[in-house]
Order: sequence, then C-alpha cells, then structure tokens
Amino acid sequence: MLIYFLRHGLTEYNAEKRYQGQRDIPLSAAGRAMLRKADIEPKTVYITPLCRTRQTAEVLFPTAKLVVLTNACGGINREFAPGTLMLITDFINMMGTNPLIGPNDERFGPRFPDMTEPYSLELRNLAKQTADELGIAYKEGVYMGFMGPCYETAAEIRAFAGMGADAVGMSTVPETMVCNYMGMKVLAVSCITNMATGIAREKHSHQEVLRIANESSQKLCALVECVVREL
Repeated sequence: MLIYFLRHGLTEYNAEKRYQGQRDIPLSAAGRAMLRKADIEPKTVYITPLCRTRQTAEVLFPTAKLVVLTNACGGINREFAPGTLMLITDFINMMGTNPLIGPNDERFGPRFPDMTEPYSLELRNLAKQTADELGIAYKEGVYMGFMGPCYETAAEIRAFAGMGADAVGMSTVPETMVCNYMGMKVLAVSCITNMATGIAREKHSHQEVLRIANESSQKLCALVECVVREL
C-alpha cells in the first residue's frame, strides 16, 4: 500500500513542472524527518506540495490508494481559534473551475465521479481515535475552496458562513476531486492559522499565518505519524 502526502504552503517549487514524468519524487527535509521519527520506510511515502490537475495526478500517483492532505486556512466557525486542527468532513468549491474539466480517460476514472464521501469516513474515524489517544484537540467541519490569492472580503465570509463553511482556504478542493476521481481514499486536516475577514479584529498578515502554522506543526505531524502507523 502506498500513501502519499500533499503538503501546502511549506515548499515553493512547482511539482507539476519539476517532476512531470518522474516516478520517484524526493521527500522534503521535514517529510524525511517525520518519517524517520515514525520509523516508516521513505521509499513508500512521497511528499509533494501541488497536485491540482488530473494529468499531474495520473503521472505522480498512478498506484496510490490513500492520500493525506494538509493545509493552512482561515476560520469561519466562531468556535474555532488560530491553532485549531480541523478534520475536513466535506468541501464547497468556490474556485470557479474544476480540475476534471476536459476529455476523460476511463482508465483513470469515470466521467462523472461520485463525491458523496470525498473524505473517507474510515480514515476520519481513525484520525479522531488517534487524536483522542494523543490528547490532541480537534474540530470537524466543512472546508471551502477559494481561488485567491487575495484574502476574502468580510462580505464573502458572511456569504460563505451562510452556505455552511467552517473554514476557507486556497487549496485542497482540486486535489480532493482528482483523488476521488482516481479512486483514492482521502484524509484531510486543516490548521486554522487565522480567523477570517470580518471575524478577526486585525488585518491579515502572511507572517502571522506562517507563525501559527509553525507552532501547530508539531501536533499535526504527531497526529499524521500515528495515523500512518495504524494503516
């Protein structure tokens, strides 16, 4: 069984261009350290920051069965706070596009893939059980994908809240669609790095987002390590 991690906001290179056509994708330094600590064979786990098209996934992940996605995002649910970990239960696509648009190759997936359970209930339950055992606090919620790169307006956040979103970010939704299309089980964990516009009392700062992400990375890595051990 091969497990692939897609990590966002932690590296800057474009995997779609750099690794097009390659089967072996090098791990990031953080990824190698995490795997060594968890005593996991690095050759069975690959880490890449970007996989937003069906074509890229077909090249990079031809045999993957499970995918773990992580992201940094803004909190819409007022019960959240910066540093909260959220297990994603569902998504809302407000990116204005879909990575599955275009000619379909039935070898990789159906023309009209089902999205009833985009995030595996089995993997979510395992993550919840693991978090409880580790004493790691978490929330569950709906993630909204927003195109960016600017932060959302207060009016947009009010609209998103009315649609049922608990958090908003600029990634994860395209990857989720592609992975489900290809028959992979997906687990996704968000780190709430800031409260969304109109909820936060101060203007957004990317430096502050990075600070909260770094502070929360230890518990996020611990959770993922232990989940992987159980698979």
